[in-house]
Amino acid sequence: MIDSVTQWLNAAGRYPVLSADETIRIGKVIQSSEPGSPQHIKYVNKLCVHNLRLVTRFARSYFRNKKGLSWSDSRVSDYLQQGYFGLRRAAEKFDPERGYAFSTYAAAWIRQALGRYHAENISMVRVPESSAREIFYYDKHGKPRNEKVSSWVAYAAHAARAAYSITSYDGMSVDLGTNVSEVLSDENRLISSKESEPRSFVDTVGIMSSLGIEPQIQDLVNAYIKRGNLDTVLMKNKCCSSETRRKVRGAIKLIQEHCGAAVG
Repeated sequence: MIDSVTQWLNAAGRYPVLSADETIRIGKVIQSSEPGSPQHIKYVNKLCVHNLRLVTRFARSYFRNKKGLSWSDSRVSDYLQQGYFGLRRAAEKFDPERGYAFSTYAAAWIRQALGRYHAENISMVRVPESSAREIFYYDKHGKPRNEKVSSWVAYAAHAARAAYSITSYDGMSVDLGTNVSEVLSDENRLISSKESEPRSFVDTVGIMSSLGIEPQIQDLVNAYIKRGNLDTVLMKNKCCSSETRRKVRGAIKLIQEHCGAAVG
C-alpha cells in the first residue's frame, strides 16, 4: 500500500517544471481573470501542480532545521498540505509584471505556511504566532529582535519551552514536575468549580498568614486567584524560576488542605 507521502512525491515528479515564458503567460491569465471563476481556478491549479516539487524541497529543508522533525515523521503529510496552501496563495497573488521568478515568490509563502503551522501545532499548548516568532528568534540568536519586546521575551521563552514540552495529557511536564492531566484536573484548582464566587482577598491573606507563607508568595497566589493562569502571573511578575513555581504550588496545596478542599 502506498502511503500519502509517497503519493505526494509521485505527483510532484509527474508534472514537469514550466518554462519561464509559460509561467509568465499563466500568471497573466490568473491576474486578468475573475477570482473564483472557472478560468481562474483552472490556471491556479495548473501553476500549482507544476510546482509541487517546491513544497517538497522547502519542507525537506524545514525539517533539517527543526529539532524533533524528520522526513519519516508521521506528520510529514500535514506539513506538505500546509506548504501547498502557501503555494496556492502564491499562485493566486503572483504578478509576472514585477519581474521576479515564480519560484522565488512562492518560496516566501511556502516557508510562511510551514512556520505558522509549526508554531501552532508544536505542542498541545498554543503559543500565539507573533509571540512564537519572537521566542524562536530569541532562542536562535540569544537576544530579542528589537527593544520593544526586550522586557518580556526572555520570560516568554521560558514559558514557551515549558509549553512546547507538553505533547500529551498523560505526559510529564519537566517544568511543572507533574503529570499534565493532574495539573488540569478540578482537584488541582485553587478556586473550586463548585463555587460561584472566589474567596475574598482579605480571607485569602488571613489564611496564608496563618500558614506561614512568605509575603512574596502570598502576592503571587492572590494574583493567580484573580487571573487564573500561573504562567501569566509568574511572567508578569518576572518570577519564572522553578523554585518560585514550586513555592507557589506548595502554597496552593497548603490552602487546599487547610480549607478542606473548599478552595480547590
